[in-house]
Amino acid sequence: MKKQPATRALKEVLRELQAHYNVDIVFFDQSVDGLTVRADKVDYKASLEKNIANVLKPSGLVYKRTDGGGYMILEKTPGENTKTNASADPSFFGIANSKNLVYASSIALPSVKRVLVERTVRGQVTGDDGGALPGVSIVVKGTTHGTTADENGNYQLVTAEDYPTLVFSFVGYASREVVVGNQSVIDVRLSVDNKALDEVVVIGYGDSRREDLTGSVSSINVEKDLKNVPATRVDQMLQGRMAGVYIKSTNGAPGSPTTIRVRGSRSISATNEPIYVIDGIVDPSGTNLNSINPADIESIDVLKDASTTAIYGSRAANGVVLVTTKKGKAGRNDFRFSTSHGVSQLPRKLDLMHSREFAEFINEARIDAKMPIVYPNVDSIVNLRGEKGTDWMDAVTRTAPFSTYDLSASGGCRRRARVYIFSVG
Repeated sequence: MKKQPATRALKEVLRELQAHYNVDIVFFDQSVDGLTVRADKVDYKASLEKNIANVLKPSGLVYKRTDGGGYMILEKTPGENTKTNASADPSFFGIANSKNLVYASSIALPSVKRVLVERTVRGQVTGDDGGALPGVSIVVKGTTHGTTADENGNYQLVTAEDYPTLVFSFVGYASREVVVGNQSVIDVRLSVDNKALDEVVVIGYGDSRREDLTGSVSSINVEKDLKNVPATRVDQMLQGRMAGVYIKSTNGAPGSPTTIRVRGSRSISATNEPIYVIDGIVDPSGTNLNSINPADIESIDVLKDASTTAIYGSRAANGVVLVTTKKGKAGRNDFRFSTSHGVSQLPRKLDLMHSREFAEFINEARIDAKMPIVYPNVDSIVNLRGEKGTDWMDAVTRTAPFSTYDLSASGGCRRRARVYIFSVG
């Protein structure tokens, strides 16, 4: 008994021809579904057109070569000649009589391929919190064809790929790939990628990643580094926390102003004060620095080397203190209340003389200077004021309790790209 030749699906054979000859072959799925062809009909040593004619002949289909160099597989109408003609009228290929090709017949034949295989995919991109993510990049994998999500996170993409895979990417979020398949609506949720968020440092008029910096910068992230530090003033937040930044009080009076020196004093006659920049606004004297509630500050950066003069000029010769305050975040409303309690006291008091010690000390000094003594009768002074007299350190100082209360509300509208923050403390 003679063995029958093996058969294969016509659709599979056409795709293999397309890959082998590196040419586009377009067909309707419904035209070739269920059709088979003998495996020995394909001879890769022969021309492409000869192979196409051989595999289509048993099924009654015809092919048409387009101006773009591709091939269209069409249904053959009764009485048609199987010979193809590149300049024939569209009705020759059954377009006029085919319900599926009525739309395609109204446009130029070179565009038929694009119209036949195009598909529209739409959907919405959201974050972990369910809020829309505007500006997300959606690209067909392996191509440069793509689009971006609008202000509501919605997108629409027309693709001509057979089996497209969409790549969704956004700064600060993990990229995600989705195979389209037969879907026309694809909603995607992106997750925050903490590893992709580089540490950012404020420098002058903009930001820079820390690893890209060449200048000397010291930074404090208030939320991370000073969250549990009960500071009532900004200068107190900086003391002892930045290399090369020296902060001291001008006198011992409570609430007295402080002086800040970046890498020491640089002038004998001129000022040694750095300039202060609060949210991009220069405050040369720094008088407004301590008027800011420490709870409202997000970060403090100190620029310490000569690169600061490239932005602020010679007035930045003593360094720059950049203060960035907190801002609201669109799509998320936050209400925060914090309180702290503590005491303020002298770490060490002066060891003063009492009445007898002071009188004897003065008398000895006068005797050494060959001068008459001031207190001839020390015992009478002790009897009058007591052995120790008045401890003036205890009289003028005390342990002072303090309390701070801070309330803030922040948020914003993602649709209108507006944010707000309100705080009192």
